[in-house]
Amino acid sequence: MEHGFWQERWQQGQIGFHQGHTNPLLERFWPQVGLQGGRVLVPLCGKSLDLKWLAEREHEVLGVEFVEQAAIAYFAERGLRAERQLVDGFPVLRDAGVTLVVGDFFRVHPGVTGTFDAVYDRAAWVAIAEQDRARYVKQLRALLRPDGRVLLINFVHDVGSGPPHSIDEPELRAKWQGFSLELSFEHDILDEEPRFRERGATHFVEQAWLASRTF
Repeated sequence: MEHGFWQERWQQGQIGFHQGHTNPLLERFWPQVGLQGGRVLVPLCGKSLDLKWLAEREHEVLGVEFVEQAAIAYFAERGLRAERQLVDGFPVLRDAGVTLVVGDFFRVHPGVTGTFDAVYDRAAWVAIAEQDRARYVKQLRALLRPDGRVLLINFVHDVGSGPPHSIDEPELRAKWQGFSLELSFEHDILDEEPRFRERGATHFVEQAWLASRTF
């Protein structure tokens, strides 16, 4: 993973990927996951407000984030003083129903995080370089319980290089080995995201996929 790139983005405040509100697709399609309570994993979570939204629905929420500045900011911006400890060398911060593990997502393991009933992925999959995507899905399988489900936000666009990367359906289905995939929704958000039009995009399609682990 491009650790230096993300460290620099956070240090320079170049975090256009951060949303100052709960993601509407999470609010609309999370009920399809069908989870009452349970443990939810949010990979590459930054300081997303989606963490709080999930915790308020009585889920035990755990995010993994490489940039410690982002993890600290999540709690500080809510006036929380997170409890901090080291678990197998990983800094772990927790408060108000949310636990954040600081470290490389590919290096965490169930001994640090436990296993999960569901995954919410808004900005992780589309941030992963092509050569690491199959490995990313394999890591999700290792952390997800056998009947676990995933709400996945994906993008298809013609901006050029990402992130967020454009990932079409054939690649998505090829990479998500061990999951069944169902497209729940898609719409073109280009009119809502003029920054992508300025970069030359003619379309920028946001999709919500529901993935269910099959092995």
